[in-house]
Amino acid sequence: MACEPRIIEEFYDKHRETIESTPEELIFSIDETFINKFKKKKVALPEEIEHMIAKGIPNFPHITALCGCSMTGKSVPPLFVLPCIAELPRELKVFQRERHCWFTSTPKGWVNRSVFLLYCIFFIEWLNFERQRMPEDIRDKPALIVCDGHSSRENPLALFLLASANIK
Repeated sequence: MACEPRIIEEFYDKHRETIESTPEELIFSIDETFINKFKKKKVALPEEIEHMIAKGIPNFPHITALCGCSMTGKSVPPLFVLPCIAELPRELKVFQRERHCWFTSTPKGWVNRSVFLLYCIFFIEWLNFERQRMPEDIRDKPALIVCDGHSSRENPLALFLLASANIK
């Protein structure tokens, strides 16, 4: 368990009014996860790609991703953080071109404040598009992001941009 039920209850009690006044379609949870290339797993590849991206790249230990979804199960395209690459590999350009996900790189492949800012910019653009598909009675209401207290989330510019886009 990530934290004790008491902590979750205290959080909910503190933010009850905001949570209960936000439509489910506009409440998002965001967190990060990672994939370790050394674990043997089956993978899916686009038809035109023959090999996994990590194959033959010895210093490519993991891929981190910032992921999000709404309370209704709507997925936000993930932002993958690749360690120390200058150009997006051909195998991944297919996914970015089709807008299934976003990519960035950091020296060690972990999420930092700059990556969180980038994710927020992508999220705002994605949500603005998604709002146009929502019923008119909720599309202009404030959205809500619930995320952990990781230090990478401490980005004043990201918080300013989110607030400017009607996202709490």
